Amino acid sequence: MSDDIIIDISTPESGVKGEQMICSLSLKSVATWNGKDEKISIWQKSSSANEDIELNVLIEKLSSITNINFHKLVELVDISDEKLLILELESDDCNPYRVVYDLNYQRSLIHKYTPHIFVKWKFLENGNLLTMHHEQSNKSRLKIELYFIENGSFKLKRSYFILTNYYDNSYLFSQGQLMHGSKYLRQWNVIKGSKDFDHQYYLGCSKSVQVCFNESLLAVRKLNNSLIIYSKKTGMAFFQRLQVKIKDIGFCKESDLLIVQEDNESNIDGFNYHFIDPYFGNILYTQRIKSKHKQLIIHENVISIVDNSVQIENIFENTKKQLYREMSTHLLLSMTNSASIIRDCKGETKEFSKCNECDEYVEVSSTLLTWKIYKSERKLSANINSQEIDCIILDERLSNIFYFYMLPNDDLVIHTNYYGIIFTLNSQNKIELLFFSQLSKDDEHHYSYENDSFEIIFNKFTNQPIIIEMIVNYLDDITKFTLYASYILQAAIKCRKGDIIDHIIEKCIDHYNKNPENIHLFKIVTNHISEIRKYNHYYVKKFFNYTTLIKAPQKIQCEEVTGQRKFFLPIFILFEYHHLYGFTHDTDADSYLLKSTFFLNIIRSLRDNSYSLYNYLLKPFSKKRSAIKLYIPLPQFASYNTNYNPVKEFFLGPEKNEFLKLKDSHFYSDWNGEALLNFKWKKFGRFYYYINWLLYIAFLITFSLATHGNFQKVCFIISAMLGFFQLLFFEVRQFLWNMKKYFFSIWNWFDLIAYILPIVISIQWLMNHPLPAWVSSVSIFFLELRFIFYLRVFEQFCIYFAIIIGVARNTISFFVILAFIIIVYTHAFIVLNNHNNFFDSFLAIYKLMTGDTTNLEFQKNPELIIIWISFSVFTVIYLLNLFIGLLNEEIQKIDKKTLFLHQRAEILAEIELFNLFPSQRRLKSWFPDHIYYYVNVDELQRKLNEINSSDTYKGSPYKPIIHPDLLDLITCKITNSIENGTYNSISESINFSLLKNKGQISITLKFKGKKLIDYTDHIVMDNDDDKDDKEFKNMNSEENNIQDYLKSIQNIIKSNVSKNKHYLNITLEFKGAKLVKYESQVAD
Repeated sequence: MSDDIIIDISTPESGVKGEQMICSLSLKSVATWNGKDEKISIWQKSSSANEDIELNVLIEKLSSITNINFHKLVELVDISDEKLLILELESDDCNPYRVVYDLNYQRSLIHKYTPHIFVKWKFLENGNLLTMHHEQSNKSRLKIELYFIENGSFKLKRSYFILTNYYDNSYLFSQGQLMHGSKYLRQWNVIKGSKDFDHQYYLGCSKSVQVCFNESLLAVRKLNNSLIIYSKKTGMAFFQRLQVKIKDIGFCKESDLLIVQEDNESNIDGFNYHFIDPYFGNILYTQRIKSKHKQLIIHENVISIVDNSVQIENIFENTKKQLYREMSTHLLLSMTNSASIIRDCKGETKEFSKCNECDEYVEVSSTLLTWKIYKSERKLSANINSQEIDCIILDERLSNIFYFYMLPNDDLVIHTNYYGIIFTLNSQNKIELLFFSQLSKDDEHHYSYENDSFEIIFNKFTNQPIIIEMIVNYLDDITKFTLYASYILQAAIKCRKGDIIDHIIEKCIDHYNKNPENIHLFKIVTNHISEIRKYNHYYVKKFFNYTTLIKAPQKIQCEEVTGQRKFFLPIFILFEYHHLYGFTHDTDADSYLLKSTFFLNIIRSLRDNSYSLYNYLLKPFSKKRSAIKLYIPLPQFASYNTNYNPVKEFFLGPEKNEFLKLKDSHFYSDWNGEALLNFKWKKFGRFYYYINWLLYIAFLITFSLATHGNFQKVCFIISAMLGFFQLLFFEVRQFLWNMKKYFFSIWNWFDLIAYILPIVISIQWLMNHPLPAWVSSVSIFFLELRFIFYLRVFEQFCIYFAIIIGVARNTISFFVILAFIIIVYTHAFIVLNNHNNFFDSFLAIYKLMTGDTTNLEFQKNPELIIIWISFSVFTVIYLLNLFIGLLNEEIQKIDKKTLFLHQRAEILAEIELFNLFPSQRRLKSWFPDHIYYYVNVDELQRKLNEINSSDTYKGSPYKPIIHPDLLDLITCKITNSIENGTYNSISESINFSLLKNKGQISITLKFKGKKLIDYTDHIVMDNDDDKDDKEFKNMNSEENNIQDYLKSIQNIIKSNVSKNKHYLNITLEFKGAKLVKYESQVAD
């Protein structure tokens, strides 16, 4: 169970906790105190008798030892195997203290004043002490202290801090683990003292109240009585909601079974202990322990007081056989020690080759089921009460059976020469293939899909219906999908099974929509997204389009967010506002185990002050907007591996994440990609980009001043230093990271020339060997050209960069043709003029394109007129005008927004790789596992209309999947808008028009062209709901009836909005002129 093992047994009185029981982790020592008696009882496992300690004597002794006047025991906190007892006491002046008391030598080892809001003390397995408390002097940090026992007392060895404003979700464990976090639970090893966390777990919406774990799994109990089970190996989550009220949870030590203690306070006879399948959530077995007192449980041991003595009962040992009978085979195979469990609990093993040759079949049986394998027919049959229930024919490649046996749950395990196969009889009494795996080389009883078994299935057995049914069953069931889909997808990519990839993508979204809290499912696709693209871009495009509008796991609702108006003026270019505003829910994203917070506090203070100034300056330009929270379905897409070598990574770059691997412009054509880039740009990209730009400007200015003769020596020295620094820090590291990519990028050659030439010129000048002026001219040209490229990060400028680059790339073949034509005319010109200088001849022909004929001597060679006329007509008039037309066509084709975002993605990738230090890439506030974003309601409505009505998505396999909750929210928003905004406009118009023009107003409400309301002159509502046309008759339009009339209109509007909210047309006319018009269309 949890290491915080304190059980209250009666109602607390006068500030003292009720009766308590604490126990050491290895069950050697138990202490009890009922809160009323004047004694503490201590039990040792080696002794059946208990030791009673008089409370008054103990308090007096501790008061004399510590020189503090204690008057009351408040709580038993913890006890160690060595009989060290942690007590919480209250002094005469009502101050709380914690004392570690040695029961063997009757001495105090440590005492501390603990006036903290939150405090936890815990003994570690090695006897050392771990403490944690929330400091009153600095409420934004949690302090952790590790004490080692030396020479009979505790000495402080290490202390750490975690910067956080939340402390209630913090846990200490006897193995030295510390867990902390609200939305994300992070795990550190305090004994090792690494500042980086070992594991991170996403908790979702509600807070945790208890945590327990074993070697492979971690369980979190939440406030809403639900459980999340995490696999430490894969990071996948299994969500369970039990029908019982949970009091305590824990894992069995010998298996991955979860034990839940039911909270049944109304029943004083005992507690129910439920053994839970952590993956499927089934209650496998329930055992009741009767006792008048409440009980304490550690792992599978229940500790209780019976007849004034401590009783320890191992509830797993008593129910082991029953549990194995009820346990699913998938759980059994997923356990850490599955091989040893199978070896111990399996039934009789029968070797196929040693069976009697005269027998028609070989069988294995249990009390309920008999499996028979027929030798000649290769038939497998399942029999109940000697009657065949179902049978199948085994593939001849699987008929070379060595031996077989039954598991306790009656599933059949067959071993061939290469494979381990498991069959079951399902609820429909049909034989079903449950598991098919290549046998492990290390242990024949270890069955796993980690050894490329699915590749073998896809390469050899795809013609077997029973195997395909097994895979489909894996993908249809949410638990099996979570367990095996990653292995299936990896094999499908290698074996080029597009239908399987397609099915996994669809099922991933389907399972998420059923439980939006399970955002871990997208990791299955995200971890292989670049590999899928290499195989077939179609599936990546489909996944991105499907997940364009994924609702956040939290309850969806409209929120008011503040953003800046977007300006084109250069002064506001730093203050861009995007409606796709990315953020992370992790309030403690940068929680690290720190030995000092001095420098981090300074950085945080500067950051907070900068943001305050930033917000103050932009306050006049702020505007409230209604927004909805969406989720980028790419968990860990942009985060980095926490296992790294800092020195190696600094020089050679980090291991690529999927963001760096994926070079797909389609990803940036929709909101998810844009929101991701906005998040990165806002968090760190813009700051480093502006710093790089400023450094380059300084480099450009100093070199330019030097070349113009101003402060030459100083400027050349500074320019050489700045250039050399940028060359080494950026260009050399880029070259080392990916040499092939570096050489084949034209932009890198621009950068090299822009850096190397000024450095060489500066060094040569300082050595008194100045280079010719043309070298400086070329250098300045490239320097200033590269300066212009810095503007491409801004959308207003990048659009034109995108047009220039995109058109040039698509029309390069035209320029090649034009160059060849000029060369043809050049050759003709050389022959006709007996001119041997090719360059001069080429230049003369080129000048003809501008109308310059000075190099053509028509008197000497009249034949040149033919060359001139033909070249002018064909090249200047025809080809160049054709080129203008091609330019216009290419400009129309270019997706300028996508190209801009793709450019920004490349810039951000370079900043991540070559500006950030390795530790910065692990900042979870910059590189979170999960990213959300806000989208303006109006933009979302427009997007939904486009998806529903656009011809682009009609019959398209790429149509986005919209969650019903998202549609309902938008529809509700539109309905409210009609009822409030549009109705108010109608009311104002009707008020004004009726008062001035009684009897002359016309009101029409239409739905899909059919009249819902038709009012002319004096009208009364007809209550026949079946009619499309509503008529009003015999109503006097006097001033005192106007409000009643408006109410009637409002009721009709509301009625029709609720019925026809997907398409409504409202028009108010006066003498043929439209006063109000409203049209709404929302996708289903």
